[in-house]
Amino acid sequence: MLPRIWEVIVRWRTYLLNIVLALAFILPEVLNSPEILAVIPPGYQRWFLVAAFLLNIWMRPRPASIASDPEVQVRKVIEKTDDPSTIKVIENGQTKATIHA
Repeated sequence: MLPRIWEVIVRWRTYLLNIVLALAFILPEVLNSPEILAVIPPGYQRWFLVAAFLLNIWMRPRPASIASDPEVQVRKVIEKTDDPSTIKVIENGQTKATIHA
């Protein structure tokens, strides 16, 4: 169960961060609450928001790929080979894709 929850968080991290940032701007009183001021000093709140937006831009606006995805496995194999080759993506004993590269 825990690996599945972690996979959802990794894949949807951009959307989760966007929701948090949207709530921060929809509810500006949240940023000025004593709890937030206790964690982020007033002089650094501006830098915190800048860093949050830069992190958001750096992250892709789509579900992220993870190492077990076929597209990642195929890309790794293609990068390792110099000659033309045929790549089969097999999942649970079934061929999911055949790529001639």
